[in-house]
Amino acid sequence: MHGGGAVPYPGHRMAAAPRVVAAYRKLVRRPISEYLRAVHYDVAVADSPVQINTMVDAVGTDRMLFGTDWIYADGLFDPAEPGEHDLTRLLGVDLGARVAGTNALRILPSVAKRLEVDAG
Repeated sequence: MHGGGAVPYPGHRMAAAPRVVAAYRKLVRRPISEYLRAVHYDVAVADSPVQINTMVDAVGTDRMLFGTDWIYADGLFDPAEPGEHDLTRLLGVDLGARVAGTNALRILPSVAKRLEVDAG
């Protein structure tokens, strides 16, 4: 689900559930935030400031990956003029670069190694 679907938005409520409902305490072995941070989230179609900031708050930028909705969004965005979809504008230069590619290279070391070899 792009941007984690609805998961980042009610994440704080899910985190409170084990404190409120005894049955949940038996099911949950770790804080809910740890479960939310155990998966990666793409930023395709989740590129408004509200969506991006909620994802950052819920899971951190190290769990966010660049994604597109290509072919469904083909022609919808102009790569030469990213405008409102620009990760640098939404996250800043360092965090935007992390989401745009650095995170993927970290979790896909064989791809990172191939890119180093091909570039070198």
